[in-house]
Amino acid sequence: MLTAGAAHADRRGVQVGEVFGVWVGMWRGLLAWWLVVPAPHEELLNFDKSGLADWDADRAAGALTGKHQAIYRNHLEIAQWIDSWVENSETLQVRDAQFHEGWIKGTREIAAHLRQTDLLPGGALLQDD
Repeated sequence: MLTAGAAHADRRGVQVGEVFGVWVGMWRGLLAWWLVVPAPHEELLNFDKSGLADWDADRAAGALTGKHQAIYRNHLEIAQWIDSWVENSETLQVRDAQFHEGWIKGTREIAAHLRQTDLLPGGALLQDD
């Protein structure tokens, strides 16, 4: 039986408290791995907003704290990934420059809709008629 403050050892001389401490440390590490700290809002909103047709900072702030905040954060992260993908594609040698320019414009349009909350449930592009 364990009593508060008492040091108990098993037959190998290992302190029960040491084993418990290792066990707790292991679970803390595992929880930290599962509960990854999300990127700060400022990092997710750090992009050029001048080219967005329907940017509303208040609507974005509300989406980051509202009912669908996890979805919106995911949309912002996808938009960041799209930006880097497009930037990397701009250095490629392409046969049809006009097609490539259209592809870049269309791909950036998707990122814009993700950022403008248009693709959230009830957003401008997902409203029920």
